[in-house]
Amino acid sequence: MPDYKRPRAIKKMMVEMDRPFVWPEEPTDLTPWDKELYDKQETFRKEAMESRLPDANRDEPSKHIEKVKEAERNLMKKQREETSGIDSASTFREKQLPNVKIEDVYVRKPGGKRKPKDD
Repeated sequence: MPDYKRPRAIKKMMVEMDRPFVWPEEPTDLTPWDKELYDKQETFRKEAMESRLPDANRDEPSKHIEKVKEAERNLMKKQREETSGIDSASTFREKQLPNVKIEDVYVRKPGGKRKPKDD
């Protein structure tokens, strides 16, 4: 039996009208349909959709990305200022945690698991 698929049915209806149909005039006042609210929602939807696109598809970076980059720049600048007078990483750690040594807190057990040091 051949693979034959029946075409989709097209349903039509004929109507006899007493008077011909006339389209109503387009309304000028759209407040009953909340046109302003619809426009605001549409612009919000567009902005939200554009914010989810990859950076390559954007004309300009999003506001969120600019804020994150600025915060990153400030953090790196602050870290550079804090670490400019420090000789090495160990002295930096000692400055941050003056009374605690990392070796005192955790001891690596066989098998790679870190467990608190028993006294």
